[in-house]
Amino acid sequence: RGDLIYRLSHDIQVIESTLINCVTTFISECFKLIFLLIICFSLHPFVTLFSILGLPFYFMETRFFSKKLAVLSQDSHDVNTSLFNMIEERLTNHKLIKLLNRIKQEVTLVKEKLIELFYVERQTRLTHALHSVSSTIINRGWALGLGIFVGYFVINEQLSIGEGIAITTYVSMLRAPITALFNQYTQLKTSKISFEKISTLLAAPIELTEKDETIDAFFELGDIVFDQVSFGYDDSDTVLNNVSFTLPKGKTLGIVGKSGIGKSSIGDLILGFYHAQKGSIRINGQLIQDLSVNQVRSH
Repeated sequence: RGDLIYRLSHDIQVIESTLINCVTTFISECFKLIFLLIICFSLHPFVTLFSILGLPFYFMETRFFSKKLAVLSQDSHDVNTSLFNMIEERLTNHKLIKLLNRIKQEVTLVKEKLIELFYVERQTRLTHALHSVSSTIINRGWALGLGIFVGYFVINEQLSIGEGIAITTYVSMLRAPITALFNQYTQLKTSKISFEKISTLLAAPIELTEKDETIDAFFELGDIVFDQVSFGYDDSDTVLNNVSFTLPKGKTLGIVGKSGIGKSSIGDLILGFYHAQKGSIRINGQLIQDLSVNQVRSH
């Protein structure tokens, strides 16, 4: 399915980017931070401790915006997936759409989804901008406080001007690795959703098993019968509810309707991609669960 391929490829790209960037950045910035802390503590421990007091403000600000960005990232991903699936379905069935004279209605649906995507992306960019502004305010406030604190020691002749400039310079350099580490925290937070999706997929048990083809070696395609079939991709999402119909051998059946009513799901059930939660599907009188997947799909 196109939407599944899109979701998996997007999640894999996010995980790959996160692992490559975060690991290298985390190691390099940690070494840089430790080296600078050693220099700062050797110059003036009290001023260094005072400068570290700003870390809780960095952490609270980063944690606040990272949560918002994680939610927006999930919303953006869901809307993009839905839009991708919608466009793919309409391109596949464009002749049927023209036949039923539903071009305007389908264009309206796509426009509504594009507007929804626009609002999500706009909110994401606005949140990034607010995050940048708040980080700048904290940086400027922290630098101002540090300058006043060091200036007090210089005025009271507890530090020389040269020592004050040196400690201020090195302590100011701490901001770069600290900011980089907090940015990595934000990226990890927004990538957590992709990690969870891939982990859930890899940990999911295999529900469909292959039957021995020797059992149905003489199987012939016959009537396809759906008897009170109910199906959903999860417990909270029922796509088909007590569906019954018979497709005689050699005949063609057209199923039309709006997106999401289960047209593709019926085909997926017949091809053995999924099993129905309730009811039965028979091909030439045999339950589809008793037939091998390769045997069914070869017809």
